[in-house]
Amino acid sequence: MATNKKLVEKERQLAELNAQITKYTAEHSVKTFKSEYIGCKNCESKLKRVLLPSEKCPVCGTDLRGQTTLDTLQKYQDKRNKLMRELSILHSACK
Repeated sequence: MATNKKLVEKERQLAELNAQITKYTAEHSVKTFKSEYIGCKNCESKLKRVLLPSEKCPVCGTDLRGQTTLDTLQKYQDKRNKLMRELSILHSACK
């Protein structure tokens, strides 16, 4: 029975984390930048913000967001992966 409580708690934590990731990603999208043009740090292209289809440079494929944003997203992803592993273990223990 304790395993079921742990399972429910981990699933809640995962849902909460997914919501945080979605919110953070939306808040730090290149679409929210204030400047009209965004410079790619890799190929040095000047890109019009409103025409960008994604977070990546259409010329070289480099992510246009800042390093702090990328580091934070990686930490979220690492945390999500850890929770997914724990959930997998708990699911197999319930069987």
